[in-house]
Amino acid sequence: MRERGSGDKGVLVAQGKDEIAALAHLLEVDDTAEAFLCMCWGDLEFVVHGPSTETLVLHLDGSLASRQGDQLPLVRSAELVQWLISRRFLSPTGSPLARAFWGLAPNVDFALSGPDLTQIAGRFARAYWSVRSVSPTSYEITGEWAHLAVSSRDNDYVLSGVAVPEKLPRLREVLVELNLLPS
Repeated sequence: MRERGSGDKGVLVAQGKDEIAALAHLLEVDDTAEAFLCMCWGDLEFVVHGPSTETLVLHLDGSLASRQGDQLPLVRSAELVQWLISRRFLSPTGSPLARAFWGLAPNVDFALSGPDLTQIAGRFARAYWSVRSVSPTSYEITGEWAHLAVSSRDNDYVLSGVAVPEKLPRLREVLVELNLLPS
């Protein structure tokens, strides 16, 4: 599997007959549906090696396309997303993780102080982090070396997710600079 547009860079996501069969089962399309063509590039590519090499493009809206352009809905798109989340290729919110985070175990868990969730997210945005509202009680926050979620839990604010391990000390410094952790 690889990010769209990444050339030959990729990672092995399934090996062995059982794991490959399970992934193939999740990539099944509804071939009775009418094929369609979406104008986006897609989200992730699966490169299938065999007698011939086939590239399948996953659209996280629940469809799969081949290089020939036929795009069909997936039969088990929700299960495929959960499979990709469990292997840390997608964030828990279902959006693609940057390749730097693929396979990393969650290693960020901070209780934050702040007046409210919106202001906490705003502090990250003003510090040039990418911030996206996921729900009224959760924001997705991404940067070059961290993919995080800040959420409200029992009147507290929790920052969780994954960061490149060498950058964990820097993440703590950023949280102090943003007045979200005591110094």
